[in-house]
Amino acid sequence: MPCFYMTRVVESVASQYEADLKWEKVVTKINDGAKRLFDLSIKLGHLLPVPSILINGKLAFDSIPSPAELKAFLDQELMKRRNNPG
Repeated sequence: MPCFYMTRVVESVASQYEADLKWEKVVTKINDGAKRLFDLSIKLGHLLPVPSILINGKLAFDSIPSPAELKAFLDQELMKRRNNPG
């Protein structure tokens, strides 16, 4: 159930960002998803919790954020990107 609720939060917020946000849901119950989780975990140097949200390749949330928390985080990341392009 936590994965379901986290997905709902992401879906509700992502629609507000259209072209500024690309997101991917990794389903760990299937082999491709489990491999993706493993690959991301290796890249970050530790096993990622399930569910979790990665933003720009970094663990941003290891528990379900509220829509307002996720939106605030994304706004901050977009502001950084706009202020430091490239």
